[in-house]
Amino acid sequence: MLVQFKINKTLDKKLIHEFLNTFAGGVDFSKGIIRLHPDIKKVKGMDSDKKMRFISKYVNNYYSKNKTKINKKLSEIQNSWNEKEKTYFEEIRKVFGIKKPIQRKYVAYVSIINSCPRWISKKEFCVGYNLTITNNILVICHELVHFFFYDYMNKKYPKSLNNEQKWIYSEIFNVVILNKPQFKQLFEPLKEQGYPAHKKNFNKFQKLYDNSKDMNEFFRKSIQLAKNI
Repeated sequence: MLVQFKINKTLDKKLIHEFLNTFAGGVDFSKGIIRLHPDIKKVKGMDSDKKMRFISKYVNNYYSKNKTKINKKLSEIQNSWNEKEKTYFEEIRKVFGIKKPIQRKYVAYVSIINSCPRWISKKEFCVGYNLTITNNILVICHELVHFFFYDYMNKKYPKSLNNEQKWIYSEIFNVVILNKPQFKQLFEPLKEQGYPAHKKNFNKFQKLYDNSKDMNEFFRKSIQLAKNI
């Protein structure tokens, strides 16, 4: 299988520390963390070192208490994704015009928070221990699209957008692609929602995609839209 699921306690500690101060696309990520882990709100007002020590101890205890459940969830996500992986990558190849079979390996970390970041260059991302299996299938589909999107952009249009524009464009692109029937069937009854701050742009990009003869034409035209967001 191309996507392998792992556990990384050290990474979770770093992510909690980072996402307690992250607001993006109209989403306050700290609220989601504290909703799942109310004790974490005690770190507010602490200096960075003390905050990190508190988070480290909290995560160690959480993993110790929930080790069996976390491992079980990892297996459930892996098994569910294995059933859908072939279909997903076949459709991705069609969307991006990829002729050769996809052989690149990807790593997904099962995280105790639901922020689900991704690392483009390493082809790694997170799914959520506290999310349902269906929600995690959507997360997997979402994050994998990002890798193909950035590969395409960096190859064909490397200097067309700055990093902020590219990120917004990538998130809107996911809404356009993942709500197509061939992908949506993988995580129904859910749908790709996107970020609240980008919602007003969805229809413009959707119409442009539907009226483009191929992906290259869509990118060429939609990049101009992305520059004006």
